[in-house]
Amino acid sequence: MSNVNNITECESQLFLAKVISHGVDTDEISLERVEEMKQEVAEISHKLVTIKADDFSSNFEIKHHVRTGIEMINLGLEHGSQKDIARATKLLNKNHLIKFFQIGNTLTKQSHILPGSEEIFLG
Repeated sequence: MSNVNNITECESQLFLAKVISHGVDTDEISLERVEEMKQEVAEISHKLVTIKADDFSSNFEIKHHVRTGIEMINLGLEHGSQKDIARATKLLNKNHLIKFFQIGNTLTKQSHILPGSEEIFLG
């Protein structure tokens, strides 16, 4: 379970965290896949910080961008699975997290969920 919490450390109530916990608990998500997802979150976070951060010495700013990335992934997973944990578990196994980030980013841009939001392209 501690491996799961490392991925979504910023907010344990996120749908993403619940899905990963469920998947690990039911052996539907392997610990290897959890490690892959950690790496994917790190890559997305790195790109976001590189693109968006003005002050690399600001822990607050870096944490903000990391949290934004995780929230975008979470939003995309919620949308893609229609908040169904079993379906979301299958989706996490079949897709890279960048896909959920892209969905969440597009939804945020379209609905202006986050104040001052703008679409972020992570090619």
